[in-house]
Amino acid sequence: MNKKLLERIKAIQKLSKDGVCGEKESAKAFLKRLMKKYHITDADLKNEETDWVWFKFDGEYGKRLFFQICSMVITDADAKFMDKKKHGKIYKMALEVTSAQEIEIKYVFDVLKDSFKKELELFYTAFVHKNHIFSNAAVKESKDNSTLTAKEIAKIMGMQKTIDKVHINKAIEYEDKP
Repeated sequence: MNKKLLERIKAIQKLSKDGVCGEKESAKAFLKRLMKKYHITDADLKNEETDWVWFKFDGEYGKRLFFQICSMVITDADAKFMDKKKHGKIYKMALEVTSAQEIEIKYVFDVLKDSFKKELELFYTAFVHKNHIFSNAAVKESKDNSTLTAKEIAKIMGMQKTIDKVHINKAIEYEDKP
């Protein structure tokens, strides 16, 4: 049986168990049709054969997020990891996982990595504004904040409330030029 097809069907099976509302019912019906069409049994889907799979992630936060997701997906205390390799900011690590675990790790990592980057960007904006790290000229020139949604602006304002302002004593005083 085609490995890609089996992975797709296992992902649909997971959705049929963990989905919400109509998503769950749709996934169950679709799973039934696919299993019938490709003559797949429940035993085929329960295959727990493992294989070594290489995963890539970048940066310190990517590494931390990857390990957090692995600990969530691989519940076996005897999980097998192969040495990680670092090439610049890119990390590679091999894990011995089932095809279902591989799919889940990759999917969850991709979704959470993108979400984390967006949240980090919002936090950075909140931090810059809380600490007034910009020039007055830049503030006057920068009138186009249309890339942020109202929800994102509200989130940034909420984050600013929880960030401690850093007080810096200036070591050198500058004269304002007219």
